[in-house]
Amino acid sequence: VEGTLDSIEKIVRDDMIAFHKKYFRPNNIILGISGDFNKDEIIKKLNAVFAGWKKEEIQFPEVPKVDKRFEKAVFYAYKDINQANVIMGHLGIHRKSPDYFPVMIMNFILGGGSFTARIPGRIRSDEGLAYSAYSAFQTSRDIGMFFVSCQTKLESTNRAISIALEELEKIRKSPIDKDELTQAKETFTNQFVFRFTTSASIVGQKVDIEYEELPLNYLETYIANVLAVTQEDVQRVARKYLHPDEIKILVVGDNEKFDKPLDSFGKVNVIDLK
Repeated sequence: VEGTLDSIEKIVRDDMIAFHKKYFRPNNIILGISGDFNKDEIIKKLNAVFAGWKKEEIQFPEVPKVDKRFEKAVFYAYKDINQANVIMGHLGIHRKSPDYFPVMIMNFILGGGSFTARIPGRIRSDEGLAYSAYSAFQTSRDIGMFFVSCQTKLESTNRAISIALEELEKIRKSPIDKDELTQAKETFTNQFVFRFTTSASIVGQKVDIEYEELPLNYLETYIANVLAVTQEDVQRVARKYLHPDEIKILVVGDNEKFDKPLDSFGKVNVIDLK
C-alpha cells in the first residue's frame, strides 16, 4: 500500500523503528549468498555475526480478501498533457499457478514480447498510434494482475483502447499461429542463459524461488516447461484468464481532444487529480 499524502506526513521516526523491530527478524528473512567460498566456513561466520539476533513470533496483519471478479468500469482523470495515458486490467494469476508457463507464453504473443506482438504490433507498428504499448501479467505469491498499458496521441485514445480490447477477444476466440508459438518459445529459451550473467542475478533467483515457494528444481525444469506449452494451452489460458467483460479502464489526459467519448466503453467515473 503506497498510502496517501496525509498518511505519509504522519509517519515519524518511532514508527519506522517499531516496524523494523517487529518485522526484521531472523525467522522472517531469506539470506542468499553467491560466490567463491567454502559453504561450511561461511555458515560458521554468519552464525557468529548474527548470534545476537533473536527470533520472535510475528503477528502479521490480516490481509482483506479480494473479490476475484471485477465489474467492468471506466475511469477518467483530466490532465493537460499532449498524450493520453491508458491502463486497463483485472486480477490475474498467482506465481504458483500450474498455468504460469502457458500464461507467460500467451502474454508474450498478446503484448509482452517485441514490437511484433499483437497489441504493440497493431497500435504501434501498423497504425502508429503510440510508441509504447504492451500487456503484462504481474504475479506474486498470493495474487496477481493482468494489464495493458499504452501512451497514445489524444486524438487516437479511443482507437487505441478499441484495438487492445479487440486483441483480447481475438486471442480468446481464435487459435494462435504455430509460428507465433515457435517465436515465443525460442525467445524464452534463448534469453534464459542471460539470467545467470552475474552472481547477484543467480542468488536473486534462488532467493525468489524460496520466497515464492516454488519447486527447488524450478530453474532446472524451466526450459522443459516452456517447450511443453501447446497451441491449445495458449487458447485455453487466454479464455480462462483474460476477461474483457471485467476489465477496468483508466485514462489520464484531456478528453476534449479524444477521438471519441470514453462512454463508448461504459459509464465514465471522473477522478479529480489533486
